[in-house]
Amino acid sequence: MDHNRRTSPTERPLSQAEVPTDRLHLVVRAVTALIFCFVFGFAAGAIEPARAAESAANVDAARLIGADQDPANWMTYGRTYCAQRFSPLAQIAADNVNLLGLAGYADFDVDRGQEATPLIIEGVMYVSIAWSNVRAFDAKTGKPLWFYDAKVPRRLGVRGCCDAVNRGVAAWKGKIFVGTFDGRLVALDAKTGQPVWSVMTVDPDKAYTNRMAPRVIKRVMIGVAGSEYDVRGYISAYDAETGALAWRFYTVPGDPSKGFENEAMEMAAKTWHGEWWKMGGGGTVWVATSYDPELNLIYFGAGNGSVWNQHYRSDSRGDNLFLSSIIALNADTGAYVWHYQALPGEEWIRLVFAADPARGIAPCSACHGPGGYKLGARALQHQRTTYIESQLLAFAQGMRQNDISEQVRTIARQLTPEEMHAVAAYYGGGL
Repeated sequence: MDHNRRTSPTERPLSQAEVPTDRLHLVVRAVTALIFCFVFGFAAGAIEPARAAESAANVDAARLIGADQDPANWMTYGRTYCAQRFSPLAQIAADNVNLLGLAGYADFDVDRGQEATPLIIEGVMYVSIAWSNVRAFDAKTGKPLWFYDAKVPRRLGVRGCCDAVNRGVAAWKGKIFVGTFDGRLVALDAKTGQPVWSVMTVDPDKAYTNRMAPRVIKRVMIGVAGSEYDVRGYISAYDAETGALAWRFYTVPGDPSKGFENEAMEMAAKTWHGEWWKMGGGGTVWVATSYDPELNLIYFGAGNGSVWNQHYRSDSRGDNLFLSSIIALNADTGAYVWHYQALPGEEWIRLVFAADPARGIAPCSACHGPGGYKLGARALQHQRTTYIESQLLAFAQGMRQNDISEQVRTIARQLTPEEMHAVAAYYGGGL
């Protein structure tokens, strides 16, 4: 497929009056179509017509720092460096939202998950879709401007825990950046969609994927996904002009016999036990980062461990830094500054797998049975009740998969919904 196929007959924008009745069901399929809406009578004029010929996503640090003074543009994932996702625009409000109606739509022609937040810059909408493809539209009319096909091998779909989704793109000085499912970081010309450079950010022989929206914070920041398998998490920074790797920060320690990349990894290794590095360790970075320009710090979260069960991952011991942590790094060097671990040991799954009396962790039969059980599990007590309950249900229904999924499912399926709620309430922190 041509990387820059401009349009197809099915992609032309449609006004509400033009939408055929027999195709209305396609319009409401939010996972496969991009919906263009407006408030009748006035909001259609809120977006300036796309200036595709001269517009080139001219975004830089000054514009992003001052994003609150430029509410008509959504220039980065989360809208601002602090990623609050709040728009100060006021034309659409509680007293007129009922007038919001369909102006047109563009079908993405793929029945896979869609999770991206579009960017809107000078009247052009840039959005990534499943399989890491990217489209650009006139944000006012919905007219397609260009299409980029990342050409991700479909056979790699088995590596993804959660479909072939992509969470968004980044814009910087005339380029649009997208991380691809097979691990590449690609820079596109914002005017044409043509590739400018492409680099492989992962070991292609391992089960890494990439679904996060890149962020440009002096350099292009991109993480990895794949903690369902034997991978080691990290975040990397690449030069926006050349694609050269500037720095990389790992979220879990590697093989101690090979030395540590920095003092942070040496510190983290003291919280692991056994031969964790043979299973990767996990801690992948698959959600976007935020940035404080005054402190020059990048903040991001590291995910779950690999394998999921700490008994196999770390001999049932240790906090396993930096799993389930918020991490702050120096934006220039990638040097560790501080962390906060939300779930020490990343072991909540043990509540449906096995007891650990030495640490005060009871099996389900004890924690929800008659008489209860006095619990002192510090890690589990910090989890939301609703989260624990939803995960128990997911295991029971076979929707959650991991290395011990069959054993967990067997236990979870023995619980009634009321018992799941009781288990979650006993261990959880409310909400």
